[in-house]
Amino acid sequence: MKLKIDNIRTIIVCWNDAFRRVFGFKRYESVKELQWYCGEMSLTNIYKLARWNFVIIVSHKNNRSLSIL
Repeated sequence: MKLKIDNIRTIIVCWNDAFRRVFGFKRYESVKELQWYCGEMSLTNIYKLARWNFVIIVSHKNNRSLSIL
């Protein structure tokens, strides 16, 4: 299921705001570098990675079922 772009943006803002609150950043300050130094990916990349992993899993399952035939 693909999320609507507005829902993705809302989740990204919440993710970034959580970092801002914990580390005392202002709303207009970027937390991208902070997330990187904390070993966290941006939520945009997490979402893309999850979708890519899903495609890989589904393709492997389809390949296995085809090899049985």
